[in-house]
Amino acid sequence: MNSVKRVPTRYFVDLVDALQAQGTDTARLLSMAGIDEAQFRRTGASLMPAQIEAFIAAARHLTGRSDLGFEAGSLIKMTSHDILGYGMIGCRDFDQVLRLVSRYYHLMNELFTLRYRRTPEVG
Repeated sequence: MNSVKRVPTRYFVDLVDALQAQGTDTARLLSMAGIDEAQFRRTGASLMPAQIEAFIAAARHLTGRSDLGFEAGSLIKMTSHDILGYGMIGCRDFDQVLRLVSRYYHLMNELFTLRYRRTPEVG
């Protein structure tokens, strides 16, 4: 079993594309972060925490922006979560979404866990 926790690159690819459209040299960004672009864009690719930190540092250095996390978050869509996102779309309400996502959160992000519990008054 692989003990190194990773995050799928699919959560960063849209940010790289948006930065490129804004004029950022994204080949240089990825190079500065020590990330191979072909590997980065490969379906199923993932980044280790140190690579994410290097990516964020390089992006901030090249853009001068400190709000990139907000931009990255705004670019994430339900379908960004691969097959789990399609399951989320099929849920009848937000409670069902949270129950599904809390069960399979490791498919979205191995670095963190999500727990959700529903009571009669609140979730």
